[in-house]
Amino acid sequence: MILSMLSISLGATLAKGVLPVLGGPLLTALRLSLASGLLLIYARPWRYQFPWKASRLIIIYGATLGIMNLCFYLSLKFLPLGIAMAFEFIGPLTLALLGTRQRQDFIWILSAIAGVVLLMPISKISTALDPVGIALALVAGLCWALYILAGRRLAVTTTEKELPGAVIVTMGMCAGAVGMAPIGLSLGNLTRMNTPLWLLVLCVALLSGAIPYTLEMAALKHLSTKTYGILISLEPAIGALSGYLFLSEHISWVQGIAIALIVTASAGSTYSESQRRRLLETAN
Repeated sequence: MILSMLSISLGATLAKGVLPVLGGPLLTALRLSLASGLLLIYARPWRYQFPWKASRLIIIYGATLGIMNLCFYLSLKFLPLGIAMAFEFIGPLTLALLGTRQRQDFIWILSAIAGVVLLMPISKISTALDPVGIALALVAGLCWALYILAGRRLAVTTTEKELPGAVIVTMGMCAGAVGMAPIGLSLGNLTRMNTPLWLLVLCVALLSGAIPYTLEMAALKHLSTKTYGILISLEPAIGALSGYLFLSEHISWVQGIAIALIVTASAGSTYSESQRRRLLETAN
């Protein structure tokens, strides 16, 4: 899981370097297209009968994936990597916190709110951040939450035998690539592509998609859902470290505390939910 998150952060670091040359739409289209090709080789979805009953959900799944990638990459033009990841993480964190039922869960809600307030440029203690970048990262987070909901719905409406998880991800990635391709090609300029750029974009696709997905699938065979959820909460912190090491992006101590609060809220809510499920299973 740590290697997976490092891979995602390195992929985002490379993407930030390529963005000024290709632009967000073209980079998103190329990244999704290359990642789709790699996943097609891995998952081989043609072995399964296409579930037409789930076609609408697959389109939604792919659309949210495409918009999420586009908005996140565009936000990197305005925000440091770790802060962009923290804002994006608010989407799935909010989704998790919406299901709160116990008093202790409000600790995690307050922690998340405090982290967001410290990041927002609304007080003297907060460091100024570009509101456009904040808005883009928040939209990416919203799409992440919708992507999770669509994925869960797909998992409910189709059995693992009908449509394995790897095939769902592959079909969603392909749908996102098809949707983003005309946007990226119309707003970008493929004539700028040369061998080094193609290699960089391929690395982005590998590091941000194929490699972390494969590592996570391997990790889930050995980790509980609780441990997985707590570990994935470290992603914004690893992103901040990656930005510091490879992009020389410095964040203030207030922003560091804000990221720590968001990480704590995510890990804490995951732990509370796992404890609640265990108690319910014991009672039953």
